[in-house]
Amino acid sequence: TRHQVGETIRAAAGVLPHGSLAGAPAVRVRVRGTRVTVADIEPLLESCLSEKAPWKGAEVSLLDVNNIQGMELPPEGTLRLGAGDAVLGKESILASLEMLQAGRSVQKVWITAYIGVRARVLTPVRKIRRGATVAPEDVETRVLKIPDLRAAYARLVEDAVGKVSRRTLLPGDPLPCEALEQ
Repeated sequence: TRHQVGETIRAAAGVLPHGSLAGAPAVRVRVRGTRVTVADIEPLLESCLSEKAPWKGAEVSLLDVNNIQGMELPPEGTLRLGAGDAVLGKESILASLEMLQAGRSVQKVWITAYIGVRARVLTPVRKIRRGATVAPEDVETRVLKIPDLRAAYARLVEDAVGKVSRRTLLPGDPLPCEALEQ
């Protein structure tokens, strides 16, 4: 009833600023939730990325998330990222984001999260030609921006030394594991 709606509103918000609901033919009540922000999604994405790629939390920075503008999390609602259906791209993750209330899905949207990774990886100190065997003096460890989230890069000297280059490797670039063979 109108009286019950008025009591509920007064209990939640206090006194009505413009009088009462008496005589109103209909009352529409909208409970505002809290805006979904990048900070809300960041821990979910870190967990998802740890399942899909070898990068650790401290190496990863969330640059931007598309498709969350205007989203509101309902009162006592939670977020869940569909890690199982997430697709890892060169610099981003495409994943489903679900808003849950009382354990039930309220809304599901697809988001694109742009990720930056800086990690300690091996890099050639000089040009390594295709077919050359990698020696310890050919590589060094440096913190670099990772160009492709999907690729695995050599992190330890043992990952590269004694292996043969499958292609020409340039100094300063991260050393992809797939570029080396036994």
